[in-house]
Amino acid sequence: MKIPHLLVLISATLLWTACTSDSKPEVNETKNEQDPIEMGVEDDGRGGEYEDYMAIVDMSDSLIGANTLYYAKPGGESYQVYLKLDEESNIVRMNEQYTNAGSGSILNTYYYYRDGEKVATKEIYNEGQGDTEMFFERVSYYNEKEKPIISKIRSAQYEEYLEEETFNIIDPLDCSDERAKRALMRGGEFATNFVGVIKQEKINYIIVGEGKEDGFRTSLLVQQFTPLIIQMLSNPDAFKGKPMDIEFEELPDGQGFTFQSLIDIKPVKE
Repeated sequence: MKIPHLLVLISATLLWTACTSDSKPEVNETKNEQDPIEMGVEDDGRGGEYEDYMAIVDMSDSLIGANTLYYAKPGGESYQVYLKLDEESNIVRMNEQYTNAGSGSILNTYYYYRDGEKVATKEIYNEGQGDTEMFFERVSYYNEKEKPIISKIRSAQYEEYLEEETFNIIDPLDCSDERAKRALMRGGEFATNFVGVIKQEKINYIIVGEGKEDGFRTSLLVQQFTPLIIQMLSNPDAFKGKPMDIEFEELPDGQGFTFQSLIDIKPVKE
């Protein structure tokens, strides 16, 4: 799947492909000999192979990093996808990083790919609020048809305590990557329609998003004033709701945070 938008840290066009690449991390065939607690469907012995591959991807320093735009809703919900790619720009791992409305916890879902197919997922999520809040880690493994064959779960009162808990095997459960793909393609709730501008003294932001009042949107700092951008800033109503093609760069602000710098913006050709 070709992704026609510029993502941070890479300039090459990203490809979602099923082609084999010699540069991809290989699975270590060593099995994980520790038996999990058996509940539901039994682990058939392939779990260690998947865990080895996931660890190789997580620890690799040869993979290329990239990310989507950072989206947020007025109610406090946020969403962004981080990527790891091989030398041929094939996606090896996607990481959804998000917050839910009313919760300050940063949660993550990881998708692992080999030869263009989803082979494993790892979800870190929470349920409940206040004293009843619990954190969960759910891991699933998939066959060559991307059908889940093994799932396991563990829980703890605090996220940092999850690693101390033992996994329980549960019935296989699919973790869909469709939302992350929509963010990559800037479709659906992650569309980049022109919403408006924000002016703070000499600082200007262009806002794009789905266009709904309670929908996702993202802000981009204007640092280059092209004729089109000048028109947008002076007469934003003329562009409201129009789909936009965005090129951006995520930069450090010098205080430990980052901001999105607008490189180029133009209306999508119909």
